[in-house]
Amino acid sequence: MGRPAWTLLPSIPDWRWGLHGDRTAWYPSMRLFRRPTAGDWDAVVNRVVAELERWADAGARAAS
Repeated sequence: MGRPAWTLLPSIPDWRWGLHGDRTAWYPSMRLFRRPTAGDWDAVVNRVVAELERWADAGARAAS
């Protein structure tokens, strides 16, 4: 559909997401956020929050 999407992944993801990187060949508009270590979802959520803030700031600047 070509719409931006974000996916939060465990430290050992399903085969389709690969083992490295923040993009997937399967879904070009999808961004992957990988958990660095088992059980550390806080790190993933903190990165997502930071990216959402950056995205919102960019949208606010564009609307001005």
